[in-house]
Amino acid sequence: MPSGSYVAPKKIASGSYVAPRQKKKGNKYMNENIRNNPTETKPDAPMIGSDGNIYNQVAIASKALKDNGLREEAKEMSNSVFRAGSYDEALNIIQQYVNPVDRSEYARNKDRDSKGLER
Repeated sequence: MPSGSYVAPKKIASGSYVAPRQKKKGNKYMNENIRNNPTETKPDAPMIGSDGNIYNQVAIASKALKDNGLREEAKEMSNSVFRAGSYDEALNIIQQYVNPVDRSEYARNKDRDSKGLER
């Protein structure tokens, strides 16, 4: 079946319909960016110690990406996360784009950066 063609949802025993799984695109841009600029690193995101709700985690990671000028990657990550089949898969996708760090560590590093000190 050619990619991009319509696939109807399947009816399951309970009478509900289930949408077919979409083919994963992955994070193509981020992989290319890392290959082309090996010194570029993923931005830190203060996710550890925050609310574990996936919407909150996506918001934190998205803000970290946008703060580092990676608006398209933030959009791509969000779309990939919301297509994920499980919470663990969603967290793995987020970790492909950002480095989850503790909120207190993030605050210390941000203070050091603003004062011009080395980590």
